[in-house]
Amino acid sequence: MAEAATWFERAALKGFAAAQLQLGLRFARGEGRPQDDVQAYKWIWLAAEQGHGEAQQQRGVLQVRLNSAQIAEARRLAAAEPTPRLVSAP
Repeated sequence: MAEAATWFERAALKGFAAAQLQLGLRFARGEGRPQDDVQAYKWIWLAAEQGHGEAQQQRGVLQVRLNSAQIAEARRLAAAEPTPRLVSAP
């Protein structure tokens, strides 16, 4: 699991929405990365902002688990992420 998460992270940092979603899901589930809902929301939010449909759906699912401070922190982290925006949504 950790190796897959590493590859997703490499692609996510290059701006690939599908990889951002997958990395976010790994953080949400604690698969290959420590469980961290703020990091999960950050990566899923980045993918959703690119128009990735499944990421938009997952963002809504994850948002229910977070409080407003956690959402604000995730968005702050996402805004600071120097990733290009590359749409790779199906």
